[in-house]
Amino acid sequence: MIIPEIQYNCIIKSTLGEIGETVQNVMEFVRCKCSVADESSLFYIKVILNELLVNAVLHGNNGQKDKSVALTVNLGENKSIHIEVEDEGNGYDYRLLMDDAYERCPCDICDCTETGRGLLIIKKLSKKVMFNKNGNKITVIV
Repeated sequence: MIIPEIQYNCIIKSTLGEIGETVQNVMEFVRCKCSVADESSLFYIKVILNELLVNAVLHGNNGQKDKSVALTVNLGENKSIHIEVEDEGNGYDYRLLMDDAYERCPCDICDCTETGRGLLIIKKLSKKVMFNKNGNKITVIV
């Protein structure tokens, strides 16, 4: 269950330059509103946020600067944090990336042999990872 009055929402331009400040703002919100005291948990949240936003900008929106990324962070039951990121891309078959054996990125802008690990990292650091049907919206529970 989500506590609706404790929520952070923003829409960022689909550029890598927007991510650092956004992550910093969300981390400030988390520190103030979500009472996460454990420094390692704060670090995990920061890593998850960064990976989610980079994936949305580079892979979801294919680096197209005229698109945007929506971010919502909610406090849930038992001090869980729900992070939702939605890009304007067409989506992808997220089941492939959630397979631990996956080695290649399906995006159109890179010849990736060194990517595809971000979601695996997110999966390891989170309690739960869910996607919408289209594969352009992810919800992570930390």
